[in-house]
Order: sequence, then structure tokens, then C-alpha cells
Amino acid sequence: MTAGTQYPAGDIGALADVIFAFLRGAARLSGKDWGISIYGAVDRADAFGLLTRAWDMGATRFHFWDNYQLAAVSFSEYLTLARHLQNHAANHPQRDLEKLKQAAEVAITLPPGYDLGHTQMGLGNLWGIAELNLERRNDSGITYREVMSSFHLEAERYQSQGIPFDALWELPGLPPRGYREVVHIREDGRVLVEAGGQQQLLSEARRIAPKPGDAPQLSVDDIRGVVAGTAIQVTAVAHVRETAAPVYYTHGTDDKGIYQNAMVLWELYGPNEEDYRALSPGGMKPVVRRNGAEAEIEAAFRLDRPGRYRLRVATVDTVGRRQVLWKTLELSPGPVLKVLP
Repeated sequence: MTAGTQYPAGDIGALADVIFAFLRGAARLSGKDWGISIYGAVDRADAFGLLTRAWDMGATRFHFWDNYQLAAVSFSEYLTLARHLQNHAANHPQRDLEKLKQAAEVAITLPPGYDLGHTQMGLGNLWGIAELNLERRNDSGITYREVMSSFHLEAERYQSQGIPFDALWELPGLPPRGYREVVHIREDGRVLVEAGGQQQLLSEARRIAPKPGDAPQLSVDDIRGVVAGTAIQVTAVAHVRETAAPVYYTHGTDDKGIYQNAMVLWELYGPNEEDYRALSPGGMKPVVRRNGAEAEIEAAFRLDRPGRYRLRVATVDTVGRRQVLWKTLELSPGPVLKVLP
């Protein structure tokens, strides 16, 4: 939904390979070891596979968060996961760590400062801050979204071909070494590919073929506001119809530790360039009214500063087919809300 990729939400490897590529790449470049941490909001069913996948890829450090609300892994869960990893390690003891560290054939580099934040992977939002929202533009006039989309599209392409890759920053004095191909994601929106001593400058990232089947249907026809003092309380309603595969998106666990299918990601940009809000529902419990393959999803938010806002509404099915809509809202003193065409 964020980068225009078709990562399947139901495959934890799609998420793990991107994160582990960054960790393994850093370890290879620096000659260090790497590892992962599990925290409480990680889906319990996924945690087992993430640990063993990291072991199989050469991780040597494994951590469990032990404090702060839903970030904490309970002691009983800690023991269960640790024993699971211990059993897996006992059954797969022969690891050539140096060979595993060098497993990637391709390196994909990012400009310094860009990271994996704001990446919606079907299992919640990785870390990010409002001031670095994806609609901001860099010095080349390219949005952060376009730069990160290029990275993820290239990563998805190699992933779909079964080609192991690392992810690295384009750091001065630390060029990638030992890769048969290096893909440089540039801030001007282009992609530079180096292979066999040759360079090829592409105008954009390479995409895999679209998945067969129709994407979910998405519409937003009902946006209304109620005056609340000098602000407007806005309610927006989206309609989603599932087609070839189920629709799934979650903000993460609710206050009971349960994953709720929100179906839609709501994001609000503006009124200033640095302003951004991921419109998460209270208690992480979305308002979703389902009727078979159709659903009505409601979001509520407050506008208290005059100016123009852009509402981004996105949905995706479990295969990775997405739909994205934009709505422009204008708040005038009064306050008066207009939904612009």
C-alpha cells in the first residue's frame, strides 16, 4: 500500500528478508555479527518463524523485549520461543557463518538517511516520524515515497527470483564489495545498476509482473464534519469489496493483544509539509462493518488548523494487490470544511 509492491501479507519471509537484508548487509560490510529481537506486539505465530529464519540466515544474537506494555514478551512466551530456537539450533548445528554472511549476490543501496520506516507491510507500521513523512520532497524534488518505492520494488524483484540480496547505505569510503551486482537507489528517482564492470542508468525501478486477478475495490464517498468549537470533527467512510483474495491490514494488537483486521489504512497529510498522521483507531479497534465480501470502514479524526489536507486511503489483499485513493479537504476559519474534487 505504501510502495506499490506486491509483497504478500501472509508470508512472513517477505517482511523478514527485507529487514534481515539490512542487518546482514551491515554485518558483512563491517565484519561484525548480527541478530534480531522479538517484542510483544510481534504476532505470536510469526515469532517462531522469524527466529528460525534468522538462525538459518546466520544470525547469532537473539533478544526479547521485557518491558513497556505490549512491547514486553511475557516470561512464559520468552521460554517457549527460546526453547523453540534451541531445538531448531540443535537440529541445524552446522552453520558456516562466514559463508552465510556472504550469501547475498546483490546489494541494494539507499542514500544516507533513508531507512525502512513508514513501511506498511500488512502487519503494522515500522518506525517513522511525522516530519519525515513519505510525501515530503528531497533536494531533487522527489518524494521520499518515490525513493523508498524504488528500493522496495528492486527488493521485491530479487525476492521473486529467489536471489539473495543485502541492503546498505551509500556511505562515503565504504563501497559494497564482493557482490556480482550493485543497485544504487538515487535521490533523483533513478536507479543505477552496476554489474560486470558495466553501468546502466534506469529512469525508474524495475517491477515484477502484476499478480493475476482483480485488486480489491475501494471507494470513499462519505466525508462529513461536525463543528466542535474552533475545530471540525470529521468522519470518513470507505467501502471495500474483496475480489480475488481476502483484504487484510492491521495496525497491530489492540489493548487485549488481539490483531484486528482494519482492512484500510488511513493517513492524513497537511496542512503543512511536515504534518502527518497515521489515523489509528482508539484502542487499535477499527470500526469495520462487514457484509460478506463487502465492508464499510469508518475513520474519525479532528482538524483544528485552517489549511489544506490530503487524506490517503489504501487497502490491499493478502496477495499484495492494492488500491489507493486521495481526498483533499480544506478547513477555513469559521470553521468550515470543504471536500474538494
